[in-house]
Amino acid sequence: MSLVDTNKNDRSIYTIAEGLINSSKIRAVSLSGSGANSRIYRLETSDNVYALKFYREGKKHFNDRLKSEQRALKLFHENGIFNVPQIYNFDLKNNCVLMEWVNGEIISNSDSVDIDCLSEFIISVDRVKNSINLESHIEADGACLSVSELMSQIKNRIDKLESSDSVELLNFIQHDLSPLFEEVSSWVCDYYTNHSMSLNDNLDIELQTLSVVDFGFHNAMKKNNGDIIFIDFEFFGLDDPVKLVSDTLLHPHPLMNLSHEFRQNFFDKTLDYFNKDDQYYTRVKALYPLYALRWCTIMLNSFLPNYVFVDPNSNQADLKRITQDKKLSDVKTIALSLRSNYNKFPFEEQ
Repeated sequence: MSLVDTNKNDRSIYTIAEGLINSSKIRAVSLSGSGANSRIYRLETSDNVYALKFYREGKKHFNDRLKSEQRALKLFHENGIFNVPQIYNFDLKNNCVLMEWVNGEIISNSDSVDIDCLSEFIISVDRVKNSINLESHIEADGACLSVSELMSQIKNRIDKLESSDSVELLNFIQHDLSPLFEEVSSWVCDYYTNHSMSLNDNLDIELQTLSVVDFGFHNAMKKNNGDIIFIDFEFFGLDDPVKLVSDTLLHPHPLMNLSHEFRQNFFDKTLDYFNKDDQYYTRVKALYPLYALRWCTIMLNSFLPNYVFVDPNSNQADLKRITQDKKLSDVKTIALSLRSNYNKFPFEEQ
C-alpha cells in the first residue's frame, strides 16, 4: 500500500486522530495536502490545531519515513533549531504522526532574506554534528558518499526507466540520456584522476553533513512575522554536503526556479562554510552535472509502473499523459543545456 490512509474514510481518520489526542475533543478533520510521499490532515480541537501526517511505506521498513522525520525533528529541537514543526505523538501501526500545525503562506516570491534563510538553515543543522556521535546516525535516503555510488544510482534509475512502454522515452534514453551520462561520467573520472581524488572511497564521516534532503521553498512556510518554518524531513540522514547544495540549486520545483543571482548567493554562503573541506569546491565543480543528470532520472519517475499519481479527482489516464509529456519535455531541455555546458560550472568562487 503506497499511503496507509488511501482507503480510509473520514470516520477512520477521526478514530486514529482520537487515539493520538487524548485531552481535546476533535471539532473538524479536513484533508490539507497530498503528495506522492505523504498525506496531511488538519485537525481542529477545542483548544488547538494539529497536523496529522500519514507517510508512504519506506523502502526497507514500513515506518522508515516516519522514524526519519521523528529523529530529525527531535535532534533539531534538542539543539536549539526551532524553525521546524514539533511532533506531539505518533502511531506506528497507521504510519502517522501528530505534529504542530504551521500557520503560514507558500513562499512564491522569495527575496534575498529568504535565500539567506536557506543557507543559514543548512549551516545550523550541520553544526549539530559538534554535539552528537555521528557514527550512531544513518545515511540519508539516496545518499551519495562516493562518485561510484552516484554513478551507480543514475545508471540504476536509467535501467528502471527502460522498462517503460513509452517509445518516446526509450528513444530519448537511447539517443540522448545514456550517451550524455557516459560522456559526463568519463569527464568526471578524468577530472578526479587529474586531481588525485578517489572515485570509490566514501567521504570521511567528519566531512559529511546532516542532510535535510529535498530541501527548498517547496518544503517551507512563511509566517505572518516573516519567520520561515521548514518542513518535511522524512529522508534525513548523513550525506555529502556537495549533494545537498547541488540538489538545492538544481531542484526542479517551480518554487525553486530562482534567479542566477539568488542561486549564486546561496552557493557563496554554503561554500564559505563547507570550504573547511579543502576538496569541497573541486568536488562540487565536478559532480554538479552528475547531480543534474540524477535529477533528470527522478523527474522521469512518472514513467515507472508503480508511480503514484496523487490527484484523486482527475482522470488518471489523462493525468499520466500530461505529467509524462511535461516531465520529458523539461528533461530534454536540461539535457540539451548539459550537452554543451557540463564542464562549465555555473557559479564563480567569490
